[in-house]
Amino acid sequence: MAAKFFRPDNRLLPPLLITSILITAHLTFGILEAYERTAVAIVTAIVAELALGRITYGKWLHPASAYITGISVGILVRSPFLWPYFFAR
Repeated sequence: MAAKFFRPDNRLLPPLLITSILITAHLTFGILEAYERTAVAIVTAIVAELALGRITYGKWLHPASAYITGISVGILVRSPFLWPYFFAR
């Protein structure tokens, strides 16, 4: 089981790594503005990637890169409003 999970082509390892770094950094230094705003950025990025991939390529793309983009937006954007997190993608 572990050999199958830790193979080099596994696309879930980078999102798991960045999530663990994000959680550790937030619990240690409080880097996120709010969980809800980061969640909006992540969901928006994933929905946009899935929709645009379906329109452009005719298939559903793997959302790992969109997830990482959403986390990055959640870290970098500082605003009391939700719309910057939604439109930053």
